[in-house]
Amino acid sequence: AGRGQSNPAAIRSLAHALGWPVIADHRSGLRDGTSLRFTDTFLRQNSDLKARARRILRFGEPLSSKVLSQWIQTVGRSDSDAVYQFTPWGRLINPERVANQIPEFGAAEAIEAELHRRRVEPDQRWSQSWELAIDDLEPSVSAVIAAFSIPNELQVASAAVTWVPPGGALVVSSSMPIRDVEWFGPDRSDISVYSNRGANGIDGVIATAIGVATTGVPTVCLIGDIAFLHDSPSLTALARRDIDLTIVVVDNDGGGIFSALPQYELLGRERYEQLFGTPHGTNLVRLAEAHELDVSPFPPDSAAVPTDGVRILIATTSRPESLALRQRIAALGQP
Repeated sequence: AGRGQSNPAAIRSLAHALGWPVIADHRSGLRDGTSLRFTDTFLRQNSDLKARARRILRFGEPLSSKVLSQWIQTVGRSDSDAVYQFTPWGRLINPERVANQIPEFGAAEAIEAELHRRRVEPDQRWSQSWELAIDDLEPSVSAVIAAFSIPNELQVASAAVTWVPPGGALVVSSSMPIRDVEWFGPDRSDISVYSNRGANGIDGVIATAIGVATTGVPTVCLIGDIAFLHDSPSLTALARRDIDLTIVVVDNDGGGIFSALPQYELLGRERYEQLFGTPHGTNLVRLAEAHELDVSPFPPDSAAVPTDGVRILIATTSRPESLALRQRIAALGQP
């Protein structure tokens, strides 16, 4: 389940009635402890649970995980009736080209009602097997994250989710921030999560966060340095706004997501940095100070930070180390 589904409680109830596991991002409202964590890492493993899946119901927008999308495609190609997409917008969201589209409004409730009519008793063994597999994986993931230097990008993402006050909002930038929150962030169903997705997802992230905070909701924005610089005009007069906005900037001096793509290995380091790494060399602290904003380093112990007023926290990280961290986690459980 992703953004755009209309009734998280109904989907949660349906999953229980079916005895099926739930894979969801924070935008769905279903990251309340009942959905699975670390699914991107788990789906990289050669688990027989993946091979045994025969039906997938998807509510709302697709999640950011490519391996999840590839698994859905594999299941859908094995049976034309395997994957169903429920969307309230009247348009098919089907990047894998295997989904059957059904209008979303009331679908979860209708399916559950039919199960009750047929007196189908829920069998939780299937969902429990997924939960146990994730439980076995979680200590290894946590140990790898803890072994890397502080702050690292996964720790920063988790801290940003934790810092949002109950009832507050989290605005997440594209590229790695949205993926780090989805794949490794702690469960929170008591906050609203927003993210600009799509081809222009890098545009206006700070402006979006300001707009959310202007509604009176305490807001935390997790953003990468490239997206921060791309929307730096939105910092103009931000210090004079009477809003509660904390901007957490992951500064690794360039674009980190491209390190996970083939060109990282195919191109020499100098050419790769020129075309994809794109180091900017900008002092983000001085940029924030030029706008008279309160700016400080990311706290090394991830301690809670005040979320009243406007402030910027800079988490300085290393792209090569971040790549090594994600590769180490992706390799967990693989032969």
